[in-house]
Amino acid sequence: MSGLEFEILPSESSQPESELKTELTPRAYLLTRLADVKLERPLWLRPGHIPKGKIVLIDGDLATDKSTLALDIAAHVTTGTVWPDGSAGCDPANVLLLTAEDGLADTVSPRIRAAQGDASKMFALSEVFKDGKEVAITLTDALPQR
Repeated sequence: MSGLEFEILPSESSQPESELKTELTPRAYLLTRLADVKLERPLWLRPGHIPKGKIVLIDGDLATDKSTLALDIAAHVTTGTVWPDGSAGCDPANVLLLTAEDGLADTVSPRIRAAQGDASKMFALSEVFKDGKEVAITLTDALPQR
């Protein structure tokens, strides 16, 4: 049940049929039967709250301090200090930050320093170039694939 090949048909378009590119793009999909998956315990960055090696979203209404919370978490990760609830900190590690709203010089860096984070372990991905032109940052395009 794995390695099945599918062809993706062009999506509908308002262009005249004569202008449509009709070349089909092959895609490969790996299907895994969940009954065949060996269970593992998750690894935790902050036990019970933040899984290690997973994507974590912080969502909420405007002006509810999501960025401040994210940078506080980053500060704890870069220094390995104990968490606010007193649970053990993680081993100090680097942090990759993607931000589209806050300035690095006037907002992000001062907040990291105020939270006593290690700025030498913080990296901000601020621009991505493709074919010599700046493009929007997307995880699928910006980060290397395994």
